[in-house]
Amino acid sequence: MKKIAGAVLIMTQVLILVSCNKNKVNPPHQSAARAEEVPIDQTKLLNFELRRITSSQFLNKAKTTFGMDFTIDAKLPDDLPKHSLISVGTKGATFSLRDIELYSQAAWEISAAYVASQAFEKHFGSSCGLLSTEQLLAGLKPIAVSLFHGKQENLSSYEQLFLGVKKDLKGQDSQLSPERLNCDGIQAALTSMMLSPKALYFETLSKTDELDDDPSDSFKAEYSRVIANELAYFLWDSPANDTLLKAAEEGKLFDESQRTKIIKDMMKDEARFQNGMKTLFGDWMSIAKLHSVANSTNSQTELAKSAINEFDYLVNESINSDDFITTFLRSNKTKLDQTLADTYGVDVSASILPAEDRSGFLTRSSFLMRGGSGATSPTKRGHFILQHLLCQDIPLPPPELDLSTGLPDDADKYEVIKARLDNSNCSGCHTLLDPIALGLEGYGQNGEVVAFPDLASYELPSMANQQDYQGGVELSDILASDPRVTECFAIHALRIAKGELETRDARNGVKEIVEQFQKGSDKSVDELLYRILKSDLIIEPVEIDNDTKE
Repeated sequence: MKKIAGAVLIMTQVLILVSCNKNKVNPPHQSAARAEEVPIDQTKLLNFELRRITSSQFLNKAKTTFGMDFTIDAKLPDDLPKHSLISVGTKGATFSLRDIELYSQAAWEISAAYVASQAFEKHFGSSCGLLSTEQLLAGLKPIAVSLFHGKQENLSSYEQLFLGVKKDLKGQDSQLSPERLNCDGIQAALTSMMLSPKALYFETLSKTDELDDDPSDSFKAEYSRVIANELAYFLWDSPANDTLLKAAEEGKLFDESQRTKIIKDMMKDEARFQNGMKTLFGDWMSIAKLHSVANSTNSQTELAKSAINEFDYLVNESINSDDFITTFLRSNKTKLDQTLADTYGVDVSASILPAEDRSGFLTRSSFLMRGGSGATSPTKRGHFILQHLLCQDIPLPPPELDLSTGLPDDADKYEVIKARLDNSNCSGCHTLLDPIALGLEGYGQNGEVVAFPDLASYELPSMANQQDYQGGVELSDILASDPRVTECFAIHALRIAKGELETRDARNGVKEIVEQFQKGSDKSVDELLYRILKSDLIIEPVEIDNDTKE
């Protein structure tokens, strides 16, 4: 079986490395076509960019396509963030040979599980061993539509792979039964489909050329197909399902009123929407770093696993709340295991944490432990708060800048912090970074409660939004009432949806949306995302030049 997997891997490497290094899919439209009276295929006016799916989207796509859950031993590569976001890092990204090898192993395991499952027999109407070539092709058509983001594709290459694998295996071992040959051939074909560039990348719509006439049905359908997948990966972290693809085929996402209704329906799909929001919140809060700790072997490994589970619980609480930012920053509800209970100093059966110690994300291990083992770092914690909750990006100091002037020789970190605040080369950044997190020094490296230091003796301030505070509960209260946090979430949501940093105009657009959102009574995350999606910040509008219409 290793020879089959190796052959599929080599074929996939060639396909991906040759086909997926270009971001632009459609060439720009040449306006001379109309002057020459050549019929215009309006779909050629749609300009796309390619975006690589993430590892979680790869697994979710397989579950959606094959209609089953599965566990695999293969470890997918880490998605590399850019500007602290995985969603930005995957736009236009390619695969290394090692990436392709790991994805191939995962696809091979998934296809093996599917071929042996009842879901396979239900879909194809037969077990893999008894399936004819005609039955295989008929069953692969809807699978291809799902894997290839709604596109109808010629399946002849996968038919040839299926037949070729059977022939090669028969030549290697004449004792193999026809049923075994059939199943292995099908597994190879499915694996190759999962690894096609059409499955590993999806199109995102960039600025569309202006139409000289009313959009055709084919234009509306193609526009809708691309938008359907963009929305699905953003709201669900998985590709468009059959219902969404059918709506796209009918061109419904081109019409704004129908599109907004579809967006609301997508948010009502509780399981998929919760899954998508877990990914969105996780990208916002860089939870991938905790996953790296959880997948390593060190003193924080087990705690990282526990902290991730509690974070997911807090996200679910937040997205089901009618005031999601307040819940995310102030809720003291929890879901514990023994590791986390010991860290917090509470009974494992507790569902509510002590209100004097815990209040939302900033008082949980999923935030507090990310500085690593060792002494806590107010600077690192402050940098995270500014970047992720207030969207204030603090650049690294220039390499030639003298940062040592006035620093003490001893290892007292509070003396070091004070010296940096007094150093004119350092104070510009550290007056922003340190005070906002110094009040969190009542939590240790893992998030445990520790004795709060005597900051007054060092003349060190702990303040946020020009308010003195002490402890995570007080900080959470200050930030929960700060409209900049909601705006920062919206900005991150826009970045995640688009896979890129926002323009100045887009940032101003977000600010206006959030101001109107804050005036309403519904402060739920779906209401805010609905307002963003209803604007033209994510979905590019199509312009029609009415002056040229006859």
